[in-house]
Amino acid sequence: MAKKNKRKWQNRSKQGNQQEKTNQNTEGKNKTSDPRERVLPEIKLEHFTCSFCQKEIQDLPSALSDKTSGEPVHFDCVLEHLKESEEIGENEKLFYIGKGNFAIAYFENPHDLRKFEIRKLIEWENKEKELTWRNDISDLYSTIE
Repeated sequence: MAKKNKRKWQNRSKQGNQQEKTNQNTEGKNKTSDPRERVLPEIKLEHFTCSFCQKEIQDLPSALSDKTSGEPVHFDCVLEHLKESEEIGENEKLFYIGKGNFAIAYFENPHDLRKFEIRKLIEWENKEKELTWRNDISDLYSTIE
């Protein structure tokens, strides 16, 4: 039994050595010549500051728009703002439900999150308002093939 395990280990180490030799042979070659490997262009996004926390927004695609100005703000800052400004009762939770909307949901049993009732719908982003910063992001990402 010990001999079989030893042979398997030796085979694995031989495979590892062969892989190292292959890597050494390809070091001098252009690695992008393989059509399966693509180099994506670097995407440069405009820099924005969150009006809630005054910090730079690092992840612009996940930002929401400010309700009054339309400028991008951190998702977490909006969530904290809503937690402070909305009355959230016992067995209720605040959720992001998509497309700039939040909801306060009531759970009969707080341990069973499958059954709930939406008590309040909060439309944070105005769907009618066109956001140039978001359009710029969409245009950049749609150019990537």
